[in-house]
Amino acid sequence: MKKNLFAIAILIAASISMAEDNVDIITNNKADINAISSDDLKAIYFGKRQTTKEGLVVTPYDSDNDSKRNKFYKKYFRRTPLQVHRYWARKIFAGEGVLPPKRIDEEQLVEILEQTINSIGYTDLSLEPKDKDDIKVLEVADD
Repeated sequence: MKKNLFAIAILIAASISMAEDNVDIITNNKADINAISSDDLKAIYFGKRQTTKEGLVVTPYDSDNDSKRNKFYKKYFRRTPLQVHRYWARKIFAGEGVLPPKRIDEEQLVEILEQTINSIGYTDLSLEPKDKDDIKVLEVADD
């Protein structure tokens, strides 16, 4: 009996953890990209490059929602919010590169993605069904 309760508790904890990490990379439905490598994603969001390895220029957008932003950086880059903040502080202080990606709310993100083909952002897919027609989820491929 105790083994069954323990197994159920582990399954519940695992499903909650997986649900908490549900953050997907999204773009315009008409974009010529269906997947992005984890290296490209990191390089673009950390201001090291503005293009994928294939040469596609990509404009990243960051969420203004702390919870979504934290999930995103944890899932794809294994970084805490403090680590990301320190990274950008050092980069800006050193006079290197581009400012951090723009922080916008999900409604603004959907509007931008509808109008701009080569923009990417992330969401936990809490978008309204009407908003999902013009955007697609990108597969993130490990390198």
